Amino acid sequence: MGIWKIYFITAAFSYFLGSLPFSFWLAKAVSGKDITKIGTGNIGAMNVRRATDSWTWFSTAMVLDGVKGFLSVI
Repeated sequence: MGIWKIYFITAAFSYFLGSLPFSFWLAKAVSGKDITKIGTGNIGAMNVRRATDSWTWFSTAMVLDGVKGFLSVI
């Protein structure tokens, strides 16, 4: 397999992985709330904290987003 095919597959996988909204899904599953309507409206760990009132779910969202970024770089 050529090097450009490997680059393309890696870029496509990283783009797909980055598009997965783990924080949104986590908050929706735990609290049933739409985090885009709470706080700043961003889909991020801090709005998960606001929606669920739980540091545990905030930490889980941060770890999932961190792993997602780490895997994209690796």
